[in-house]
Amino acid sequence: MPIVASYSMPVGEQRSIAYSATKNDGSAFDLTGYSLQFSMKATPVGGSPYKLQKTLTITNAPLGLATLAFVTADTLAFAPDTYFFDVIAINGTIQIPLTVGTFQLTERVSR
Repeated sequence: MPIVASYSMPVGEQRSIAYSATKNDGSAFDLTGYSLQFSMKATPVGGSPYKLQKTLTITNAPLGLATLAFVTADTLAFAPDTYFFDVIAINGTIQIPLTVGTFQLTERVSR
C-alpha cells in the first residue's frame, strides 16, 4: 500500500522537493535498479489524462532518497487547484506505487 502525502507550491514556481521512498513500516525502500516517476492529474482515478509527468533524480538509492525538480514551465499554465499525484518505482516491467496524495497549486502573488 502506498504512503499518503501532500505537497503545496505556487503555480509556476521553480522548486526542488526532497523525496524519501519508504516501505509501509517506515524503513527506506532501496531504489537500486529502479527509476522513479511522478504523475499528476486533475482527478484521483480514471478521468482526464496526466497533466504532468516527471522523472525524479535518485540521490542515494540504498537509502531511498531522490529529488523532484520543478521548473517554471512545468506548472505555469495550470490553474490554482488541488491535483492528485502518485510516485511509482519502475524496474523494467515492475511498477511499485510508493506514494499517492494531493498536490495543491496556489495562486502566485506576482500574477
